Amino acid sequence: MKKLIVFIFTISLFLPWPARAAPLDDLRSDLDQWLSSDAAGFLVWQYSGPKDKYFENDPYSFYQGSPVCSTLKQAATKYPDKFIGVNIHSLANHPTQIDDTFSYLSKECGVSVVRVWGTPDRGDPKLVLDSAKKYGVKIIVVLADYSNSSGDILPGPIRANPTAWYTAGYRDVYLPYIISVVNSLKSHPALFAYELANEPHCSGIDACRGPYKNWANNVAQEIKRNDPNLRRIIKSKNYIHKDIIYLHRLIEKIRSGDCEKIKWKNLYVDRLGNKWLV
Repeated sequence: MKKLIVFIFTISLFLPWPARAAPLDDLRSDLDQWLSSDAAGFLVWQYSGPKDKYFENDPYSFYQGSPVCSTLKQAATKYPDKFIGVNIHSLANHPTQIDDTFSYLSKECGVSVVRVWGTPDRGDPKLVLDSAKKYGVKIIVVLADYSNSSGDILPGPIRANPTAWYTAGYRDVYLPYIISVVNSLKSHPALFAYELANEPHCSGIDACRGPYKNWANNVAQEIKRNDPNLRRIIKSKNYIHKDIIYLHRLIEKIRSGDCEKIKWKNLYVDRLGNKWLV
């Protein structure tokens, strides 16, 4: 029997949270509400390392020593069958800090999943997976970045109308690159999933719907062909947007043809009010 569990990313990018509650109260409430449901986990955007040596200069960050960390650890203890995750886009670009980062996040924050970029400008993802294995952490490897472009792999200018790229253009540079990544990480025990691209969408263009779905399905099958034992591939479900709010992710379990959707919440800290830069 096929199982379906949904990855849902819920974000609060543009609307400020009400002033009624402190940031950590909101986080605790979200964690309890989400992890007590059928969700598989909760991914926070994002962790940024020691305060004086951050990996990402991002307004959604929290640092080592932040009370956000202890709040996540409490949730991980309370819901041991669910995962707690964070994003660290460029972790592979900081090889001397990878081990310390996983040690801190796993022991102090209860983090068991980390999402990183696997694009050429973000270092070698194998360094991250090799370290993660030692600390029992699993890695989501994002293979390209639609929203911010990935150079020749996924060029920024296509966002004006990505229909042609989803139809055939992806085969020129993007597909050979991701197959090389998949082959280099094949059967790695720390691999949680591949994500076909960060926030891919159709820029509100109706004609893009069909090519988009074909792109996602074709690339997923190519990945499966190169790594038959791979368990999960993440691709966007909500593929036609008139803005850049991304609410749905689909994770597919492709072993033996089974499809499994897994629901999680990806919390973006409110940039206007409740910054967790502590």
